[in-house]
Amino acid sequence: DSIGANHGTLENGAAVTPAGHVGQALSFDGVNDYVGTPLIPLPTGLTFEAWIRTTSTDAISDYLGNAALNVLGDSRNSVSLGFGVHGGVARYSHYDYVLDPGGSGGAWRFSTGTSTISDGAWHHIAVSHHRDSGNIVLYVDGTVEATGNIPYAWPFFSDDSAIVAVDRIGAGHNNLDAFVGQIDEATVYGRPLSPTEVQGI
Repeated sequence: DSIGANHGTLENGAAVTPAGHVGQALSFDGVNDYVGTPLIPLPTGLTFEAWIRTTSTDAISDYLGNAALNVLGDSRNSVSLGFGVHGGVARYSHYDYVLDPGGSGGAWRFSTGTSTISDGAWHHIAVSHHRDSGNIVLYVDGTVEATGNIPYAWPFFSDDSAIVAVDRIGAGHNNLDAFVGQIDEATVYGRPLSPTEVQGI
């Protein structure tokens, strides 16, 4: 699988299985495997989407900004986001630097779904985040499950130390909180897709 045109590298036992939702899928054991990709900066907003299948209801993350099971994440120390499954529901996290523009006293904030997606069936999860407005829309199986507003982190830093970016499928900050199950068609867009666009995937 790939993120856009960026091809990933299987690490620590991550595997390809023929039993995907669309052709092949990535398979993870939840221990320490993941797919590494080149760093993908997202200065103009984002949409994440993927098909996922898991039976885990894990609700404890090793790093607060990660979901317990990461689908897409940033492994660096300057991590600003995370996206995955937490407690059996979809969750998107983003670091709110507005609380302290200096970066030392901000806080992680979350947008969380309501439908159980840890039933072993394939589910489509997606999230969009608008850079200028900060508006977030979280989707499960094409239905809007949560909306919210978190200031987009990018405008608060001009260097590359804390940009909004992803470089992992199946793991997050420091390669923690590995996904267990299968991920298919993981895709990153450098802009917030409209509800019509997301529901048409």
